[in-house]
Amino acid sequence: MKRIIYVSLLIMSFAGGVSAQSTREEFGKNRVQHKNLYWRFFSSENFDIYFYDGGEQNARIAAEFMEEEFNRITDLLGYAPYAKTKIFF
Repeated sequence: MKRIIYVSLLIMSFAGGVSAQSTREEFGKNRVQHKNLYWRFFSSENFDIYFYDGGEQNARIAAEFMEEEFNRITDLLGYAPYAKTKIFF
């Protein structure tokens, strides 16, 4: 009986000292910092391209390149996707 009491007291003493990490970081390098970014979208023949505000020019250049290389890559892989591929910038 004494053994059960000692074990239960030992377990209760450890359980009181256990605490989870705090998720409320007010400052420091580990704090998640982000901007409110709004997604834009346009579609090409084989791709759906998503990008943030201000990135349309780069997204259109990349879409043009991907469309030029689409047939070569699908021939090389021997597989063509059934639906449009989604690209995120």
